[in-house]
Amino acid sequence: WWINKDENSLREILCTRTNEQIQDMQAAWFSGTPQGRNRAAELYGDKYRDENKYPSEWFRTNGIVQGKTMREYVLNKYTKSGRFTGHGNERQLYEKLFDANRPANGPVNQQQVKQDAEALNRTLKQDKKHEAKSKFIEIFTGRSWTHIAAMSGIFQDVSKKYTLNGAIKKAFGDGDTSKALQTIDEFASQPYDYWAKKLRAAMKGMGTDDEAMRRVIISRAEIDLRDIGIVFGQRYGDGKTLNKWIKDDLGGDYEKLALAVCGLDD
Repeated sequence: WWINKDENSLREILCTRTNEQIQDMQAAWFSGTPQGRNRAAELYGDKYRDENKYPSEWFRTNGIVQGKTMREYVLNKYTKSGRFTGHGNERQLYEKLFDANRPANGPVNQQQVKQDAEALNRTLKQDKKHEAKSKFIEIFTGRSWTHIAAMSGIFQDVSKKYTLNGAIKKAFGDGDTSKALQTIDEFASQPYDYWAKKLRAAMKGMGTDDEAMRRVIISRAEIDLRDIGIVFGQRYGDGKTLNKWIKDDLGGDYEKLALAVCGLDD
């Protein structure tokens, strides 16, 4: 779950991973030494003291023992670069995503969904834009994926003017906070399509975006990669299956490995 300097990758990772994945990612930031392991356990739970489940190799190679956590490193880096200033909306969003407190999926409370949709729609008419933006961030980080998907489904009926995606653009414009919230909306509403489009983008045109390709197939393996492959063939493959795209785009052992991970090697 390594976060590199690519802000698109940072946004994708923080906006689409589960609470456990985000906690694991932050724990793996530390070294596998006793000191690093203890620090991870203090911050993210005693389970990281279990050397059978979390051997030293699970932690980041040359990870930190003392110093900044991943959260502190990322937020500090973007503050210094001028990306975050004070307690702006983007910083607020990333802080909440690093908290990893999103409720689990379960039966959707339709009344709550409607109330949230109405609340967000009202904020579009507010003069206090900061309060409006904070409300979007509160809901998008404090509701389950299924809740957000249901809200997206009814939003235009509630608003009479905007889709949820359109409301995000109305409130935030085209900046990075807007892109992050749009990512959450798209991933919650159509997760298979979200990843299928990522695969297509990685293989479309000249050459392959290997980093993006690996990130999708490895992170979704044994979760929903087969379903993503089906949707890819149905909607994004231009008449070709994911199997055919991989064979046309990759080669050698890389091709064989990608097909195996995708369950397409039989």
